[in-house]
Amino acid sequence: MIELMVSLTIGLIILAAIGAIFLASRQSFRTQDVLSRMQENARFAFELIDRDIRMTGFSGYASCTASQCNDVTNTATTWWNHKLLTQPLAGYEASLPSDMTASARIAGDSFSVIRADKFNEYIVASHNTAASPPVITLTNAHSISAGQLVIISNASNTSIFQASAVNQSSKTITHADGGSSPGNCTAELGTVPANCSSTGSVITYPANSSVFEFSANTYYIGSNPAGEPSLYRESYSGTAQELVEGVEDMQISYGVDTSATADQNIDGYVAANAVTDWSKVLGIRISLLMVSRSEELGVSGQQTYTFNGSSYTSSDTKLRKVFTTTIAIRNRL
Repeated sequence: MIELMVSLTIGLIILAAIGAIFLASRQSFRTQDVLSRMQENARFAFELIDRDIRMTGFSGYASCTASQCNDVTNTATTWWNHKLLTQPLAGYEASLPSDMTASARIAGDSFSVIRADKFNEYIVASHNTAASPPVITLTNAHSISAGQLVIISNASNTSIFQASAVNQSSKTITHADGGSSPGNCTAELGTVPANCSSTGSVITYPANSSVFEFSANTYYIGSNPAGEPSLYRESYSGTAQELVEGVEDMQISYGVDTSATADQNIDGYVAANAVTDWSKVLGIRISLLMVSRSEELGVSGQQTYTFNGSSYTSSDTKLRKVFTTTIAIRNRL
């Protein structure tokens, strides 16, 4: 009997040890799995942001002057109109652009990037400014739709206009004046009505000029339909797109060239509300606070972490990790 009890005791000790090892291994696996997912989500988020920031202000093959690229549409002032490519980057400290109403936003900084989309470039076959309305014919099929903003550019000029109609089979884009819907105020591409402020001479873009889709995006942190914090991107059309789940906060600082000689070197990083000249911003430093999902409660104990220069202690059992990257604005270096 004594031998049996000793054997049972030893067996129970061994089972308890095996159980403890199993539970520890399971918890370690859960933690590593969540960390891997958070790291992958952060990498994907940075890739998407990187593509926009590096091309900030890209306008094609010539600089975009105020008369060619400002006041494009006869609509009310928005965060993208009346700035366009003359101020292609803007940041907002713990807020959004004043005229943007993104109901999903919950926290963090936001920023806007405006550029020509190099990944959607088309070649001009002809540009008939004598037609009413003017017509641009492309050499290749395109995905541009009516109402979309478009950039046309060559080595001498760049203009922005709003496509009033398109014909995919004939590969044409028509450009109505500001009296139409959608309207245009770009003088270089046709007659400008009295309600528009732009002035200038009509420019006929020759064959082999390029047409780009216009890109204007604002990035911010919002809450998705499941109640999880996510990185969102909203385009100038007002369409908000959830990019990456599990992004709880975003803090941004801007690398500014403050030297009197403008030597194109970053002299320091400041918050958005400390930037006095956005054309002096040469790079952006972005920190994302990634968090595990609500269904992954218990993956971590009470956690202390540092974010944006301050120390925090979590009140839940979610896992958090900070990822930071610095992205240069290629067109300004």
